[in-house]
Amino acid sequence: MVPSYSQFTTSRNLLYSYLHIKPPSGSEGNYILFLHGFPSSSGDWHHQIKYFSKKGYGIVAPDLLGYGGTAKPLDVESYKIKAMAQDISEILQHEKISKAIGVAHDWGSYLLSRLANFHPSLFTKYVFVDIGYTPPGFGLSLQTVNYVNAQVKSAMGYEVFGYFLFFQESDAAKLLDQHVCSLGDRKGFHH
Repeated sequence: MVPSYSQFTTSRNLLYSYLHIKPPSGSEGNYILFLHGFPSSSGDWHHQIKYFSKKGYGIVAPDLLGYGGTAKPLDVESYKIKAMAQDISEILQHEKISKAIGVAHDWGSYLLSRLANFHPSLFTKYVFVDIGYTPPGFGLSLQTVNYVNAQVKSAMGYEVFGYFLFFQESDAAKLLDQHVCSLGDRKGFHH
């Protein structure tokens, strides 16, 4: 069975697409919010969604701004993390979800960190996969990126943040547009 996606337009007039599976009757407070990373969509959580929904948890898994079936505004200001945290909060409020366990991966962890700061009353627990909680004002400097890349390349043979440097190149947007399929085949149950 392929779950269906809901849509909600936030107060910023941005359309979000998200998977919403209600928990079985009598367990209304048991929700998990899944926030994906880059380059990804909510479909990357399909194994976890299947597992936890069978265990009786309700699920909300949005395609985050710029991904999947959600709006892809061209204005960089639209992607400010505090505003995106408000968007997710509005989705939960719209679905009448007062408490959830927040589970996030990669760049989704940054968003979950801001949800923890700006909307802590919405969460009972936080799970950060791959990247931990990031305090406000923390950023990765070029020096830090180069250091981490060198350490990981030495230990594992590749650079984990190589794409950070690629995105700074003048032709990165053009190359990504020309080769959008190379960002990965997003399998799972996304539309």
